Amino acid sequence: MIDIKGVTEKLNTIPRVRMHCYAVAGFLVLIYLLWSIWGHRPQSPSAGFVPVKPAVTAPKITGPMLKVPLKVVPKIAVKAEFPEAHIEDPDEEVIDTGEIDPAPNGAIIITTINTITGEAHTEVKIKEAPWFAFERQNYLGAGYELHFNGDQKAKGYYKRDLVRIKNIHLQGEAVITVPLSGAQGKIEGFVGGNLEYRF
Repeated sequence: MIDIKGVTEKLNTIPRVRMHCYAVAGFLVLIYLLWSIWGHRPQSPSAGFVPVKPAVTAPKITGPMLKVPLKVVPKIAVKAEFPEAHIEDPDEEVIDTGEIDPAPNGAIIITTINTITGEAHTEVKIKEAPWFAFERQNYLGAGYELHFNGDQKAKGYYKRDLVRIKNIHLQGEAVITVPLSGAQGKIEGFVGGNLEYRF
């Protein structure tokens, strides 16, 4: 049973300024966890083809008329490569496709069409690393350790990226190690943090 009176007495011995700091830190951790669970996340590959968010938010205007027939990518070829693509609408045509290499900070694409030749052209720009950003990438894994003294251990770990400044990432981790057969020692664990420069 919890000794409420004892807990209250211990809390009363903590200075008020420190209690306020604990409360603010707890509130910030709560906001971070809520953002981690319900905030906007990058698109999952299982989502298939979804509309992209515009990189330019200016309203569209009427453009020039084409002087030649519009050159399109045959829908049959696109469907053969990507059966899940949403291109069934007879009033829409595919004017260009592109494959974007992995971009750690995202990418922006712009598709243009030459009104003289009717050919579409897509360009991609890799976005710069942000100066500051909260992160929530998770890593859960297992490993094997062979120490210089001959001890062998199995380990399980959980790591989470927390904050980044440009390419420097702050990461928290929790690790547990278990001695394998014949190894000396006991089950151990620790929590810690890493500061990584990624390039």
